[in-house]
Amino acid sequence: MIDRMTVPRFGAVWVVAALCVVQLLSVVPACAAELTADTYRLLDTVPDRMGACTDAVSESYDTGDAEQIRAAMNGEIACLKEVAAFLADTFYAPDAFGPGGITALLQRVSDPLGQMFYVLQTEPTACVPACGSLYGIQALDMYRRFLVTLILDMTERLKDESPVHTE
Repeated sequence: MIDRMTVPRFGAVWVVAALCVVQLLSVVPACAAELTADTYRLLDTVPDRMGACTDAVSESYDTGDAEQIRAAMNGEIACLKEVAAFLADTFYAPDAFGPGGITALLQRVSDPLGQMFYVLQTEPTACVPACGSLYGIQALDMYRRFLVTLILDMTERLKDESPVHTE
């Protein structure tokens, strides 16, 4: 996200991200134009995919160690970005989100959102300069929640067009 929030890259985080990529690539249809009922059924896997992102790092959250929690949060964020990319690649035209697709778009908004979330959490006048590292983690969590909302909203919108998700 931003330099103040950069965390050393822990091996486990990259393993989680790699597993998410492999899992997602194994079921992505070849072309967004091939939207069959089976393709729309993939929307039902989104909650489990998101849960897998959290489950893969949940033990790190329980450690109470700020660096491990930050690394876990970054791993979960990377995994959630892959879930968003899966949805975009499966259900939208390749150029729908601009050059580089949703992955590039998320990268472009990551820095300004990260900066805003970081300032919101770590720079209130009442606590500067000693707001504590917990608030830096809260800023990452704000970005994580942004991704969760994005994914859930995409999923619900796509179900509006689905032949298998009727109310």
